[in-house]
Amino acid sequence: RIPGDTGTVTGRATFKGEPIPEGSTIVFLHRGKGIVGTGVTDAQGAFSLQMREEPRVLVGEYSVGITPPGEIDPNNVTIFGFSAGGVSV
Repeated sequence: RIPGDTGTVTGRATFKGEPIPEGSTIVFLHRGKGIVGTGVTDAQGAFSLQMREEPRVLVGEYSVGITPPGEIDPNNVTIFGFSAGGVSV
């Protein structure tokens, strides 16, 4: 179970106006609870986040990372600060 208010997160990940590679993993780390949400991009860069195997995520502030397709290497993750006050990110 996800502890608190939740919502769905979908998006499109791009770099310089082009979709990032298909199969890239988008990682959202909830700053307050430490819970991870993830999504995998398709050929257009589109993704939907899941948290604890559910198609929704906890509302709050997140650090966001993107890893290229293939095996996740913790030494090859780019982290960005991200703040979301509402349910939709």
